[in-house]
Amino acid sequence: MSGTGTQQVLPYHPGLSGERIERRREGEKIEIPCSTDQLNQDGMHLYKSYDQKQEVTFLNEKMESSPRIGFADRVQITGGLNKLTATITNLTIDDTGVFWCQYLKYEGPKHHYTDSKDGQILLVVTGVERCPTPGTESHTPRPDPEVQMSTLLIVSAITVCSLVLLVLIILIIGVKHCCARKGKYKPGPETGVGLPHHRSDSVYEQMRPQRATSMSQCSGQVLINPAYMPCRNFT
Repeated sequence: MSGTGTQQVLPYHPGLSGERIERRREGEKIEIPCSTDQLNQDGMHLYKSYDQKQEVTFLNEKMESSPRIGFADRVQITGGLNKLTATITNLTIDDTGVFWCQYLKYEGPKHHYTDSKDGQILLVVTGVERCPTPGTESHTPRPDPEVQMSTLLIVSAITVCSLVLLVLIILIIGVKHCCARKGKYKPGPETGVGLPHHRSDSVYEQMRPQRATSMSQCSGQVLINPAYMPCRNFT
């Protein structure tokens, strides 16, 4: 029989119904009821079956429990022998299987066994990260294509604007640099070679003292010899 809600294949046990399937996660607990109408029972066995039959614990007529390997410190018994509850704590995935109780009565050299009237329980233990089962898959919301397209357009527009702005900044820096270099030099009036503006003025200033000296010399000559005509051109 295949247990509902798990991919594990469990053995078939007569009398098991869908109402007796219990699902737990690792670390949780399971309570298994056991009872009988037969009086004066000498003990009770709690079994588990998955790929093979395994005894979980044995309870004698004095209500002394003897858990087997793998269930030590995990089995607790409450109630009386004819009607009790076996609690298994700290469940693991390996605890998955079919559990049932069987009462024991000694009749001379023979042993008489009676199944619990509470029937069997199929326990399915899953981990925290379990595989989804058909009909209970968790649907992860898919992103909206329109939202993805809008986001892509916005990112593309920001990228293009950034590139254009970068190009404009480079052009502005280049133009300012060229203008600064051209403003330092201007072509001369005759040669066209870049010379400072004050070059012609300085030459003119150098010529003025020579002109004044020539004029003073000519003035002296006029006083000495008024008939000296060439000097009149400087007055």
